[in-house]
Amino acid sequence: MLVEYLSKARQAVAAKKHLARDLLKLAYLPTVDDKLCFLGNTGDNKMTSMKHQPRQNGQGYISRIKGFSRNAQLYLVCIALGQISLGAYSVTYNLYLRALDYSVSTIGVLVFVETLASGLASLPAGIFSDRFGRKRSLYYAIILSGLAAFGQITFTQTLPLLLFFNFMRGSATTLKNISQSPFLMENSRAEERVHLFSANQALSTMASVLGNTLGGALPALLISQSFINGLEINALRWTLGISIGFYFLAAVPVFFIQEAKREHKPRPALAEVGNALKSERVRHLAIFQGMIGLGAGMVIPFFNVFLRDQLGATSAQVGSIMAMSSIVLTVGVLLSPILAERLGRVRAVSLTQMLSIPFLLSAGYVPNLRIVAVAFWLRMALMNMSSPISNTFAMEMLDAEQRATANSLFNMTSQIMRAIAGAIGGFMMDRFGLSSPYIVTAAIYLTATIYYRKQFTPIEQELKQRNVRHTTPA
Repeated sequence: MLVEYLSKARQAVAAKKHLARDLLKLAYLPTVDDKLCFLGNTGDNKMTSMKHQPRQNGQGYISRIKGFSRNAQLYLVCIALGQISLGAYSVTYNLYLRALDYSVSTIGVLVFVETLASGLASLPAGIFSDRFGRKRSLYYAIILSGLAAFGQITFTQTLPLLLFFNFMRGSATTLKNISQSPFLMENSRAEERVHLFSANQALSTMASVLGNTLGGALPALLISQSFINGLEINALRWTLGISIGFYFLAAVPVFFIQEAKREHKPRPALAEVGNALKSERVRHLAIFQGMIGLGAGMVIPFFNVFLRDQLGATSAQVGSIMAMSSIVLTVGVLLSPILAERLGRVRAVSLTQMLSIPFLLSAGYVPNLRIVAVAFWLRMALMNMSSPISNTFAMEMLDAEQRATANSLFNMTSQIMRAIAGAIGGFMMDRFGLSSPYIVTAAIYLTATIYYRKQFTPIEQELKQRNVRHTTPA
């Protein structure tokens, strides 16, 4: 039994390494809730250097981690603290607004403003990060985002101020996200990069799970304390305050990062965007990302409210369900390279996204908390597990000089559509019931999947033929 267990453990570690390598080919990594965290262009030479690295055993992997640069180690501490904060905050904040008697449609407007800010800030954030450096961008983004979150829980009686702080938080979060991965590229050697990105992904997932769990459990633990006065709203406010404290702590390791002097080469944003939009492939990818963002934005930001108001889930149950979704998603992502090899990339993306739709509808319309939880986990895994495949394929079909600008464009398109969808979803839930947007999201996902299959199957075949010609000996 012990030998079998150790064998499975080694296989799991190897699978995670292969996953990290596939993710790095793509130059940006997927996160939960159908979102993309864009990394920018890694450079073909860097990708090539990673392809031929020898496999490492467990001891070699640990030694690689110990050999990370001081800057990279400080960053990993930062990301762990930040993800704990974000995990707890994402579970609790909407429940806090509902406890303040804000309607779901008002929450939708707040989601709209924050997500719109994230989309609008994508290109300026990339320019700022390139011009002023990654350390300064990360530090300012964390401080501003933490201050905005503090404003979100403090100035709750004035809607215009809430809108302002949501806009501020969305913009700051985008600056942080866009700066993170270029920072990792600039603070790692080629031979350790796979391990660093893999460690970053694993640590982010584990920290998010911990944050989700804390966000669900803390209100129940705090409610009995004398300073809470038995009021749920006070317990939720204290939970949010504690999560914000973790976020400010994330700025401490960034402060000690020593960034090398770099040549500032500001990106000619408007010219680059214009050139990228001339590409038919970029336009098709942007449309696809926009449709996915539109569908996801109508239901994903409100799922904690749905669980609480529609199914009577406690805050602890909400936190556990959200935490488990991250774990199930990780398992799904580990399986994605196998699907891509057996089915082809476009078919794998289309199949997994199509299979997620019945589970989405089950999550929205079955009046049973356990069934809804399982359906949500499966929807999360199926809808997002193919993101590494589609992202790798997207980078391979674009020219090297298009990739960085295309990343920002895709992020901007997705976030703006999410913003619009958040407002629509909140309105529909208030007017027609909490389940009403799910059928619309299902229809949008179905349309996006068919569109992806139709537009990109010929391109995949073209790339295969090109690769065959390049590898055929003369």
